[in-house]
Amino acid sequence: MQAAALVDKLKQRHPEWHFVGVGGQHSRRAGVTLWADSSLWSIVGVTEALTRLPRFLLDYWKIRTALLRARPALTVMIDSPAVHMRLAGVAQKAGLRCLYYFPPSGWSTNPKRLRSIHARAEALIPAFAYSAEQYRQNGLPVAHFGHPLVDLCPPIQRQVALERLDLPEGRYAALMPGSRTQEIRLLLPIFLETARRFPGWTWLLPTANPQLDQRVRRALSRVAKPEWLHIVPGRSREVMSVCRAGLLASGSATLEACLLDMPHLICYQLNPVDWQIAKILNFLGLFDVPMFGLPNLVMQAKVVPEYLQHEVNPANLTLALAPLLEDGPARQLAQERLGRVRERLGPPGAVERIADFVEKMALGKSRDEALREL
Repeated sequence: MQAAALVDKLKQRHPEWHFVGVGGQHSRRAGVTLWADSSLWSIVGVTEALTRLPRFLLDYWKIRTALLRARPALTVMIDSPAVHMRLAGVAQKAGLRCLYYFPPSGWSTNPKRLRSIHARAEALIPAFAYSAEQYRQNGLPVAHFGHPLVDLCPPIQRQVALERLDLPEGRYAALMPGSRTQEIRLLLPIFLETARRFPGWTWLLPTANPQLDQRVRRALSRVAKPEWLHIVPGRSREVMSVCRAGLLASGSATLEACLLDMPHLICYQLNPVDWQIAKILNFLGLFDVPMFGLPNLVMQAKVVPEYLQHEVNPANLTLALAPLLEDGPARQLAQERLGRVRERLGPPGAVERIADFVEKMALGKSRDEALREL
């Protein structure tokens, strides 16, 4: 999605430019010739990563070969550090110019790790102010322009959203168990059981793409689909614009919920083996995550309730969700906190500013020259 937004802006200015690389349906629609489909890379936990390792290795060598053959004027790496950190090193050794957009370990405070990431690319574009501050505190210059989701997720009036969804006025809440197979398997049953405890509410479950739609429908085929549940293909932002509150898997949808002013609970579960691995790493001091929800990481405070592993159960979620669905102090406080997250993400225009920077570098400017001319 972020790649497509950037490509759209650059194509408006340079229709003759050719874009190749990695992405999903958004990038393909934007006109990127894809070497590999990154939508298949999403994983949760160590064990799932091991099962996907053959695909990762195959995609890595395909992309590496294509990159060295194409020798683009500029390579923009976006997230996916398992593949892109290695590719950034390959590009650097081959004398190819590379910048990293959404660089990895955005919340790391380890100077060694930050320097390692910084050394892999000519420029870094962190989307979060906190991430940019971590680099700068260690004397590592970065280009920070605000979060592009502010531009990609504008407010939608409730009536407009209802019309797009072809829904009547009513009492709606959102179920968003994530897009990965493991997330749907672990979270969807708990979300459904929680939803059953709120009679009189219609629950909307948006699916971002056909693959996710199939996963959700396969999961629901094992149980009788309740009449109060509606699956909505491709309209997650409209769903969040009409819903009073929602149950969300941890991920970028939680930031969209903040931008669309929908109070929510953030949930995350690993399979039992990965959970035990995480506990061992935590005990050894190798893995310490005091909070995991993106809105909370943005604010460096728990402004949105989050539930991890065994805390994700219908009793806990019902107790926390009930006051968010009705008018009252709890809902008002939640919306005030969402407003603070929106402010922290920065002003509109980030995509335009990022495109300005990338354009200058693609035309041969150095990072510092490009920043000075902005």
